[in-house]
Amino acid sequence: MVPLAFLQNVGLPELIIILVIALLIFGHKLPSVARSLGSSVNEFKKGAKEGELEAQKQEQAMSQIKCAYCGTTYLPATVGAPCPGCGGKPGTPPAAAPEKK
Repeated sequence: MVPLAFLQNVGLPELIIILVIALLIFGHKLPSVARSLGSSVNEFKKGAKEGELEAQKQEQAMSQIKCAYCGTTYLPATVGAPCPGCGGKPGTPPAAAPEKK
């Protein structure tokens, strides 16, 4: 671990001087670096939000049921809830479908 041994003698005043010199050398590039960093963060947030919305859409599509009688696709409030279009219950054969009133 000898290659980094020179860093042991760098104190706070030396670190401040190094940072001031670095700011003088690279100061004109800082606004563009900050701008690109900000746009990168915004793109990441937008991508994360789109991924979350896509996951919600897939979850909702997986929980929908298609009625065997009338073909209506619906999201049941409870397991075994009747179809809002015709009143048929999922899992019963189509021959036993209730009559529409």
